Amino acid sequence: MKLLAQTNRRYLLISLFALVVSSGALFLGVRGLFNHFADERLTQLEEEIVAYVKVHDTLPVFFQSTSARLAAQQSETPQHLGFGDTLLFNEIEQEEEPYRRLRFGLRMRGISYQVDIMQSAVETEDIAEMVLLLNLALMVAMFAALFWAQKRMSERLWQPFNDTLERLRTFRLAQPEPLILTETETDEFAELNTALEHLTEKTRQDYHLLKRFTENASHEIQTPLAVIRVKLETLIQTEGLSDVQLGHLHSTQRAAARLSRLQQNLLLLVKIENEQFQAQEQVDFKQLLENKLDLLEDFIYAKKLRVSTKMQPTHLKLNPFLAETLVGNLISNAVKHNLPEGGWLQVQLNDKQLIITNAGLAPDCPAAELVERFRRSDHLAEGLGLGLAIVQEICDQYGWILEIGFEKGTWTTIVDFHEKY
Repeated sequence: MKLLAQTNRRYLLISLFALVVSSGALFLGVRGLFNHFADERLTQLEEEIVAYVKVHDTLPVFFQSTSARLAAQQSETPQHLGFGDTLLFNEIEQEEEPYRRLRFGLRMRGISYQVDIMQSAVETEDIAEMVLLLNLALMVAMFAALFWAQKRMSERLWQPFNDTLERLRTFRLAQPEPLILTETETDEFAELNTALEHLTEKTRQDYHLLKRFTENASHEIQTPLAVIRVKLETLIQTEGLSDVQLGHLHSTQRAAARLSRLQQNLLLLVKIENEQFQAQEQVDFKQLLENKLDLLEDFIYAKKLRVSTKMQPTHLKLNPFLAETLVGNLISNAVKHNLPEGGWLQVQLNDKQLIITNAGLAPDCPAAELVERFRRSDHLAEGLGLGLAIVQEICDQYGWILEIGFEKGTWTTIVDFHEKY
């Protein structure tokens, strides 16, 4: 979640809490104030009744009406219970209404009475509710205005940071020009931009130095390797060599060829990691797979593999060389690591996934670890252990997901073309 969204969410939560607390406090305060006024009125009425009874030894005339707001009952032990709230049924409205009540004891004509005097609190409740609603409306409007202003202000304040982030997303180490960020009046963002410019420039220089070193080293290594292979081929063709000598020469020739492939694969990995394959175009994956299967037809025939395909026309935008490398490594692995004889190979393709399943022997390590460099399913095999590592790097380049599994004699390799972010 974005920082601005987190800030706004916390601001809303705090505002909501403040709104609830302040509204509740206001409602209770208004209601308490009205109750205080009602209690004063009831206390004054109590004093008038008590004074009247002392003089006349009877209740006032107005108290002797049938109104439900006034009541007096004989009681052996009358108590002064003070103020309280109660409900009385309104026959006209056919509903119960709130009242404020004062209960006290009184003695007249030698008899004790429990006296209740009540005052309607309907208007008080209505006023309190109206004040609460007005307060809620005003506070909601105020918070909405503040939220909008804070959001607009935050967007403007954070715009330099968003510009910096966007330029970092599009920045590539291979580009010839350095990273230049937009100037800003905010000191913190200005310091961040300066640090990023220095960091990226140093990284870009290191990248170009490493790139030149890798290319030079590759060229310098490949040249003597080519000479060694030519000399070995010449020696092998020399007459009079013993079987032991020929065996040593063939072993050396295989080692030189292996070293040459290792050098080429490592160089390819470095180039992929450094994103040197920037050119992209729509690649026909179905055609690539069919071409690769045709190229390996002799190997498939020699191993007597049963091949089945279920491929839909699929075009993906990526570097053509990387696409060919990915397809070539996956199909070659499926053929090479199949059963010695009588195995099978199945290829499925659609615009979402490439699925390759094939028969094979159980690996010496967990299948998911085979994407690591120099990790092989069979340590006795002659492979370099870099094929799937290269495939993983290509998938990472385009945000694809590579899954490799083995279960009950079946290898399953899945390339999910949906981005994992």
